[in-house]
Amino acid sequence: MRSLVLAAVCLVVVVAGCSAPSAQPSPAPTAASPVETADIASTTPPDGTLTPSVTDTETPTRTPTPVAATPVPLRAAAEPCDENLWIGFSDPQNSMGGWTQRSVRVSYTLPANTSIFLVAYVDGELAGTSFDADYGPGRYHVDGFGFDLDRSFTGPHLVQVVVYTDGNGNRRFDRGVDAPCLVDGEVAQAGPARLDYSQYGIGT
Repeated sequence: MRSLVLAAVCLVVVVAGCSAPSAQPSPAPTAASPVETADIASTTPPDGTLTPSVTDTETPTRTPTPVAATPVPLRAAAEPCDENLWIGFSDPQNSMGGWTQRSVRVSYTLPANTSIFLVAYVDGELAGTSFDADYGPGRYHVDGFGFDLDRSFTGPHLVQVVVYTDGNGNRRFDRGVDAPCLVDGEVAQAGPARLDYSQYGIGT
């Protein structure tokens, strides 16, 4: 009888073990796929302001550098000259076509028995000289006289043509000897004026 009871118990245990559902592991939660950003070019700097992206084909705009030259200081070394001495630029707009990129043109009045140098400065640098003299009894006027500079110029430049005395009479400009002319308390000069040499012809 005991054997039958044990056999029945074993049968129940075996049947229970076979019919019980097997435990299945819970699926692991899947993480959301990250957004692909490798192909997106960021144009937002750290401060949060948007800046346009620049491609390789864009050419940056260059801003012309303004001329910052100042006139040559001449008053301290100037000497009084005849009050009839006068000079000014001749047709700087070049309506008559006489200017070139390597010259200046001036009109001037030269008193009697006077010798002078016309000294051109461009952007504060010595750029050319010319000598003239009036050995007659009266003054004379020269209109539209041009003389060459040491080199050619293009674009805007600060130009002044100053009248100097020929201090030692050698007809050669000596910066340490010859002095600028002073007429009515002002240096005798054409300019200083800002002239655009790009509007003038190349010349020869």
